[in-house]
Amino acid sequence: MLALPGPNFRSLALLLMVVAAVPTFAAEDSKGDSLVEAQGLALEAEAFAAHRDFDSAIKALDKACAKDPANLNFRYELVRLLPAAAIEILDPGGQRSHRRLKQKPTREDLGRALRLGHRSADLLSSLCSEAAESVKRGRAIPICMKPDAYGNLGRLIEKLADQNAQEASLKEDAKALFSKERNVRLELIEPYLRSRVHDAQSLSEYSGALFWLALNSHLGSYDPVQWRRDGSVVVQRWLDLAGQHQPTDASGSYAPLMHLTLVTGSKILTGEPELFEPIWQRCAASPDPVLKAYARLGRIVAASKNERSPSANTVAAVRELRSSLQTEIVGLASEDENMRAKLFGLIEQALPLTMNNAAEADEYFQACEFALEQKAARPSLFSNGLTVLRAKDKGEQAARVAAGVLKLIKEQPERFSHGEKERLSKTCQSCLDQYGRY
Repeated sequence: MLALPGPNFRSLALLLMVVAAVPTFAAEDSKGDSLVEAQGLALEAEAFAAHRDFDSAIKALDKACAKDPANLNFRYELVRLLPAAAIEILDPGGQRSHRRLKQKPTREDLGRALRLGHRSADLLSSLCSEAAESVKRGRAIPICMKPDAYGNLGRLIEKLADQNAQEASLKEDAKALFSKERNVRLELIEPYLRSRVHDAQSLSEYSGALFWLALNSHLGSYDPVQWRRDGSVVVQRWLDLAGQHQPTDASGSYAPLMHLTLVTGSKILTGEPELFEPIWQRCAASPDPVLKAYARLGRIVAASKNERSPSANTVAAVRELRSSLQTEIVGLASEDENMRAKLFGLIEQALPLTMNNAAEADEYFQACEFALEQKAARPSLFSNGLTVLRAKDKGEQAARVAAGVLKLIKEQPERFSHGEKERLSKTCQSCLDQYGRY
């Protein structure tokens, strides 16, 4: 796989080996030797890309593809290399960064970047179409339909959305590239992955893919309106499948709803909240307690206007949700571990919505106290709770939580990983050293 980009001494060594071997390649004409030469050229491309010589890398990989046109790996690597080269034109060294462009590219450079992007999008579309026709259900997901294949193209689109990359004469060209990139994600890859869903495991795979296909906030850089609408559509499609294949014991994946409410949050929900109301209505009508809770959480997030300064209404809604979820947890049977874990997770998702409000510390304290009463191992909740309580200088509450966590770790060490025990014990002891034992 191409290293994109950065120093890579293995690649440099490979390049030296390839250069040394070129005379041998040139002397051979047989098909077998042509394939060997293609492999050498691919290694050469890897070395050039690792040192950010993208023009040379593309030339080498083009030659490899010409000598071995049946090799899908070469075409896959070219799909990734082309947008990386385009990004190098717009933002040198910015292939793995979401940073803004430092300066405005020339019209010529912007045109070159767009041409590379179009070539990548066309090649990826071809690869995905071929894979959708040939790879049957039950086989591994084709590599061209995984985030590593389309991620670089998505980052190029994000760079093209930058204010410094706006050029009136190339606006339609950029818009066409965005349309191609979106088409690959949502008209080729998403339908294919959705068609594979036939049980809980395949539903889980589809659930995890939706973040990269539609819900990642960086996908909204170029056209936020289209991004929000796409997000609403794919989550409703997920609900259709979840109704058929989601386990009733809450052991399945709720990743799309988690991404919608926590990871992407208000960036996607507040712009057009009416787009997502059908989702919350369906969740609220479900017999699944986790979906019901997500309906409430989603509406809280959608109604929050300022994440840095939550309103009294937002804090009150979070408090009500936390309290009701705690009541549900108390009523669960001892064997309902999956449901218990999911509902605790929703409490933890809701608490950050109180950030910077005067009630934030008390909300975390109440949640931590409840978890300790339930003897629930919630390392993230305890860690975040102690951080908030100490930041607000709530010494007595912080010390109570710290002492309770240390007791829980001592009584039930098997409920925590080694790393969790080590980190939490250190944090709790530091807290007790600071505030003493109340």
